[in-house]
Amino acid sequence: MIFRQQLDKGSFPHAYEYEVLSKKQEAPAITTLSLARVDGTIPAYCPGQCITVYFPDLSTTLGKQYSISSAPCEGIFSVTVKNIGGFSCRLCSCKEGDLILASEPGGNFYLLDAARPAVMLAGGMGVTPFRSMLLQGASGRTGCRMMLLHSGKCVNDMPFLNELNLYARSNPRASVKQFLTQECLATSDIKNRRIEIQDIPREINSECAQYFICGSLSFVLGLKNRLLENGIGLGSIHTEAHWG
Repeated sequence: MIFRQQLDKGSFPHAYEYEVLSKKQEAPAITTLSLARVDGTIPAYCPGQCITVYFPDLSTTLGKQYSISSAPCEGIFSVTVKNIGGFSCRLCSCKEGDLILASEPGGNFYLLDAARPAVMLAGGMGVTPFRSMLLQGASGRTGCRMMLLHSGKCVNDMPFLNELNLYARSNPRASVKQFLTQECLATSDIKNRRIEIQDIPREINSECAQYFICGSLSFVLGLKNRLLENGIGLGSIHTEAHWG
């Protein structure tokens, strides 16, 4: 049976109907859903942007934002979701062919200056917009230097673990460092600690880098404050907090 949300433009004027084209399990509790509008088209978007998903039976007025994890160069439109909370659990339970309501892509969390290096600081599921940015860069369509520092409690909290390393290897202007805070992998290059400001090379700071932080509110605020304490200007720091 196909699940379908009824489109009510009066209550959700910015909503469109999207079909779930496919699902991929990234980790035991993390799922990627590929979407398209019901007419088969894919909306234009910038790497790092998000959509708002609406479930009227869960909230009659509000939706929940999800970062777009695909990159425009892939020719697909995907979100990656952790199975926690009402909206996210509902999304993860969707099947191929189900129809959901969601907005057009939006938000300002994307590369604003392609000439400046980009330092991307991700906590857990906060890596989703950075996959989009890194993959677009690996395709040769983003020329700036990119560095991703990704932290998680355990491996199952970190989607795209191996994939992101492959993208970095295919792009000489990209690098990836990964950190685990509650799990130790003795044979891995993953560091068993939190991200430190010292993990960002000084030469990147000297090149007027732009900083992007995405993760839980505590993760975002903690790293933002440490950047400010280390002389990074507020105008160079861009943040996006994920709420459960």
